[in-house]
Amino acid sequence: MKKRIIYLDFIRGIAIVMIVLGHSLRGIHEFGLQIYGFEHIDLLLYSIHLPIIFFLSGYSESMFGKLNCGEISYKEYLKKNFVSLYIPYIIFSYVFWCIKFFVFSGNTEATILDLFLMPFIGKWHLWYLLSLLLIKAIFGLFESKKNKITYSIVLFLLIYASNMIFNFTILEWLSFGIFYTIGFMIHEYKLEANNKILLICFISIVLCFLTNILFLKDLNINRVFLGLPLTFILNYYFSKLNSIIKYAYIGKNSLVVYLVHTLFTSSIRVALDYFGINSIFIHVLAGVMLSIILSLAIILVYKKVKIFNWIEYLFYPKLFDKIINKNCKGN
Repeated sequence: MKKRIIYLDFIRGIAIVMIVLGHSLRGIHEFGLQIYGFEHIDLLLYSIHLPIIFFLSGYSESMFGKLNCGEISYKEYLKKNFVSLYIPYIIFSYVFWCIKFFVFSGNTEATILDLFLMPFIGKWHLWYLLSLLLIKAIFGLFESKKNKITYSIVLFLLIYASNMIFNFTILEWLSFGIFYTIGFMIHEYKLEANNKILLICFISIVLCFLTNILFLKDLNINRVFLGLPLTFILNYYFSKLNSIIKYAYIGKNSLVVYLVHTLFTSSIRVALDYFGINSIFIHVLAGVMLSIILSLAIILVYKKVKIFNWIEYLFYPKLFDKIINKNCKGN
């Protein structure tokens, strides 16, 4: 059983808070409330949080991946990732569809056509699970190659460049593979504490900020020259700390927060509007904090109340393997 790395949970916690904040701000903006500097804030958040998430996925794969260690076959690797990522995607896609179609649509409506297309198209914020599944499947193909990281970087760089030119959903999903591969490479080659890379990252961030202020506002470029360097810097500094508590619990349970937080951000936004509260500060503070707290409360419920234990398997269907293996050993 793998041991959790606290500083990775901490960084992941920062990213998931940024994701909730980004979704909350977009929801408030689309709701009609004017947010000063919204475009700049939105660009900054979306330039950073997804590179962090995919970087950490690749970093963790290098650290804990059983395929990387030669413990399982590629077929078994695909099966495990399918269970861990695709099944939660399907479950929560239809949960969201039912809520949006029958109860409250929020800022994005659900249609009858979505009912049939959701297994393939990546609806709402849940597209991330399909993106990560495809990236892991492609990256895994290179595991037996001597220069697997080189092959992966070249391939995903080509995809990333293509995504900047062509507007295809599949290219956007796969474009995040460059952050996944770099995260894998950083750990595989033990580059976490490389001072030269750190200096380059600082320079890149400064230049990216300057170009954004002057003329450049491209999300794909920002993710490479702002989001990725900032991710490395966070990893560099927090890996040196032995005790990190703040955000670590959120990061440990980031999947749960990611899957359900939009249910709460939408509901909180509507509730505040119902009571005539139009303060942007209150909307953002309540939307982010309560969404995270209520998402984490779900974990507390299914862990503490026995009749709700089954909820955990909706988020982590791979836990069924432990039950099956336990029963097999028992027999």
